[in-house]
Amino acid sequence: MSRRDPRTAAGERGTADRVEAGDGRYFVRLVTRQALDREGAAMRSCLGDGSYDGEVGSESLGDDAIWSLRRTTDGVSIATVQVAVWDAERASVTQARGYRNRPLGRGAAEACRHLVDAYAAAGLMLRFSSSVDVVLAPDGRTYRTDRVPEHVLPEAGEEPPPPQLVPVTDLSAALSGLFAEICTVARDGFAALAEACSAPDGGRAA
Repeated sequence: MSRRDPRTAAGERGTADRVEAGDGRYFVRLVTRQALDREGAAMRSCLGDGSYDGEVGSESLGDDAIWSLRRTTDGVSIATVQVAVWDAERASVTQARGYRNRPLGRGAAEACRHLVDAYAAAGLMLRFSSSVDVVLAPDGRTYRTDRVPEHVLPEAGEEPPPPQLVPVTDLSAALSGLFAEICTVARDGFAALAEACSAPDGGRAA
């Protein structure tokens, strides 16, 4: 006999921008403080303690937001996702947690691709902070970091190459060469000036 799920639904009041997430799931954006309180109570998290009240009240995806991933069958919350918008083109998921602040399950992590698509449709590139256990693959799919397929991992895990710094020895040699060149130019200039000054006419043109 299966154990009864003790979780209750937070309800749809105070939500907006429903995003279908496949496999019987959907996202909603929490837009009131009361919705945050209900989500926090349903998820047994600190979401409703007032710390996140600044994330609600906006009608635009172009502002910071808190999203709830829920089951279509009963509206029970599966995960809570925080999105920070950096500018007119970029945003990132800064937190994503499950019930009682547990890490996201595999299905919840994979559902995040639909949130990426929703932001892309609004002209924003949504990425994931390194502190979030979700990887965005080149094909747009999302995976939990410990469940990334082998054929995706090398690409998804790539980081931009570090800046190419000039070794100190090479830099020293380059500066020495530049200094020698300056000295040569200066020496030749002074020699030409001395020669002109020693001429009978003082270097003046006839």
